[in-house]
Amino acid sequence: MQQYFDAQMRLLTQAGKQFAQHYPEHAGMLNIDALKDRDPHIERLLEGVAYLTAHTQKRLDESVPEVSEQVLRQLCPILLSYYPSSTVVKFSPKLAMQKSHLIEKGLTLSADKSVVDNKHITFTTTHDLQVSPLDVEHVRYQESHLGSELRIGLRFVCQGERKNYDLANLQFYLRGDTPLCSSLFKLLKTAEQFTELDFGPSHFEHNKKLKVKGCSATYLDIDGALLPHAEQSHPGYALLLDYFNAKDRFYFMRFDGLKDLTLPEHIDRFELVFRGSSKLPPGHQLSRDNILLNCVPAINLFAQPAEPIRIESNRTDYMITADQNRTDHIFSYTINEVKGRNSLSGKSYDYTPRYQSVFEDEKKLFTVLTKDVGGAAPCHYLQLPFNLEEEKETLSVDLTVFNAGWP
Repeated sequence: MQQYFDAQMRLLTQAGKQFAQHYPEHAGMLNIDALKDRDPHIERLLEGVAYLTAHTQKRLDESVPEVSEQVLRQLCPILLSYYPSSTVVKFSPKLAMQKSHLIEKGLTLSADKSVVDNKHITFTTTHDLQVSPLDVEHVRYQESHLGSELRIGLRFVCQGERKNYDLANLQFYLRGDTPLCSSLFKLLKTAEQFTELDFGPSHFEHNKKLKVKGCSATYLDIDGALLPHAEQSHPGYALLLDYFNAKDRFYFMRFDGLKDLTLPEHIDRFELVFRGSSKLPPGHQLSRDNILLNCVPAINLFAQPAEPIRIESNRTDYMITADQNRTDHIFSYTINEVKGRNSLSGKSYDYTPRYQSVFEDEKKLFTVLTKDVGGAAPCHYLQLPFNLEEEKETLSVDLTVFNAGWP
């Protein structure tokens, strides 16, 4: 919207000046630069005219996209919204954890307000996480003419009995720049020898070769998509969106070599040894900060009800406000559910998206429109039929919201 407004103001000042010079008898006063004292009321009037004209021009430009938006909303809704910020969250098991703990997806995490200018920033985990009682103690890498060797040192950080912990799937997160993470991914994915379990020289009698050769990618299928409702679209779209906006999704690897394996109770430390022909880029040094355990992706989306909407007669478009007190950093991402309640009879109604309606006699329909009004993110509008019966009805809208570019 700002670009349209600036273009109209330039048209008034620059093109208007040229027109006044060519036709002084018709529009001599249009030469705004020639005025010595500019009236603030006239300035306000010019800005208002520029805004209205810019809005009209923008609506004309969006007349065709509005039609395609509704088609795209049914075929691939994830392409219609801004991609929210994403991050990776690490959980640390406590010493007193007696068994493996499952953290289900959908856990909301709020950032410290003092870090982000007192803004309410919230992330939500996108997948389940089985917290293991292990932590990465060290990572060692060495090369030879035969290939490369990667040793990941793990230690138990919990005091419970080993049989109570589920070590069937250890999830590693590869952290670092793109060349390093890609090379680590290839090394762990294409290991050519069976993974070894090494307890050190003091307990070498427990060393053994496992039944697996390496790790597998965790979130490569459609279930690994970070955006909600990604399964409604072609899986390739979600794959590309996450790759270019949240590449960390592809740096998670799962190791299942410890499945059905009993570890000695008196040994707290051991190493997983991977060997293959892939090598790391020159100049990179590995440390325990490059391979992490107990991590899960999180995305800047969270559920929140919108401000109530009072239906008015002879009005069809209603702007959706996620939070009246936080309009500068909380914006609507998707509309999940719309319900209406008659304030006189107390009867409630469920509204149906217009293009998902099956029966022609359904009257409670709505259409979602996206409009750019110059904010940090486009606004959503509900388009409803005319309230011909002048019912006193209030709408409640359940949203998924995000913080635009703040995180």
